[in-house]
Amino acid sequence: MTGQIVGLIVLLLLAFLFSMLEYGYMSVTPMALERTSNFPSLSARLRARMAENRSMLLAAVVLGNDMANLGASFVFARVVLAAFAQVNPDLLTLISTIALTIIVVIFAETIPKSIGKAFPDQVTLSTAVLLYPIYVVLYPAARALA
Repeated sequence: MTGQIVGLIVLLLLAFLFSMLEYGYMSVTPMALERTSNFPSLSARLRARMAENRSMLLAAVVLGNDMANLGASFVFARVVLAAFAQVNPDLLTLISTIALTIIVVIFAETIPKSIGKAFPDQVTLSTAVLLYPIYVVLYPAARALA
């Protein structure tokens, strides 16, 4: 069960990251992208490369966010059902759905989007190296969906 809780935390952190990046990349100005694209840092070059096609970047980020949220709901339901095995499973499913919805809306949607909108340059530059491999992996699926 400890592994499931760690997995749940990782999935919620990924949902946080994807939500923050969604607003960060949509809020960063083209002038800021152009200004930093000539910087020698790897993160500036990767950010500029991903931002060249914003619609594909948005599709990949939203796809990653959806996968993280769905995975979190699955793992959370398993943890709750295992922890409270004597309680009615239908009631536990309802309670776990409501509890996780509140957690996701506050901590994996609202707060990260506020951070991404308030600090788009810092968010996109500091996470570009982390996002690029995820972007490359999700790109084919995002291309098929976009």
